[in-house]
Formats: sequence, structure tokens, C-alpha cells
Amino acid sequence: MDRAIRVLLLGENDASLDYLREFLETRGCHCCFARYPAESIETFGPSCFDLILDTVPGRAHPSLAGLGTSSCDIFRSYCVENTCWWLPIVSAGVECLGAPGLRPREFAQKLGEMLAERGGVAESACRDSLSSVARPAPVGCGH
Repeated sequence: MDRAIRVLLLGENDASLDYLREFLETRGCHCCFARYPAESIETFGPSCFDLILDTVPGRAHPSLAGLGTSSCDIFRSYCVENTCWWLPIVSAGVECLGAPGLRPREFAQKLGEMLAERGGVAESACRDSLSSVARPAPVGCGH
């Protein structure tokens, strides 16, 4: 039996990530929320997430990688003008700093592909509802 994809959502508050949580949970993911990586390690333990999405502006946490499994993917959102870009930090457990950023719609497509590869849901089902993640309002930018 397949296990749920475990996702850590890092943000200033749980409510600001509701749309992202809903997108992921309707695709079979198990989502957890925390404000800080240290809080996550204390609460959930090290190396237990398959995907980490960090939406808190203005910080970088080297401890994020310690929260993920050996094949973890980590993305951080950054505000750019009136939207946000998602920057890949770790891909399949390998650091990828300097990789090109993804606009919201590109990130939603990438997220759909990742979930399909990991057995969460068919990629076509993710493409059909990209609007819920690819919305124009920036995440974690105080808008």
C-alpha cells in the first residue's frame, strides 16, 4: 500500500497556506504546518518529509534539508513585484541552489508532475486544477 506524500508547509500562519494545503491534500498528501524548521524538528522529528515548501519571506534556513528524506524536494517562495517565484533549493535530495525559479503557474505544473511521479495523483488531475496554486497573489508577501 502506498503511503501519503508528506509535506511540510512553513509559513507565518497556517491560514495563509490554506489554498496550498487544500491543493495538496485533495491529491493524497499529508500536510503539516510549522513556523520555523526548529519547531518542525521538535514536533515531527528529522528526515520525515518528502516535500518542504517555505513561504516565510526574508530568511534562509540551512536546517531545512535536515527535515527531508533522502529524496526530498525543497522550494522557497520569493516575492517579485506583484507575484512570487518558487525557487528550488533541493531536488530529489540534491542541493540545487542557482536553479531557475518558477512562476506560480510553472510551479503548479512542477508540483503536479512531482506528485504524479511519487504516486500521489495522476498528473492530468493536477493540470486540471492548476488555478488553485497558480493564483496571482503572492504567498508569504503580506498581500
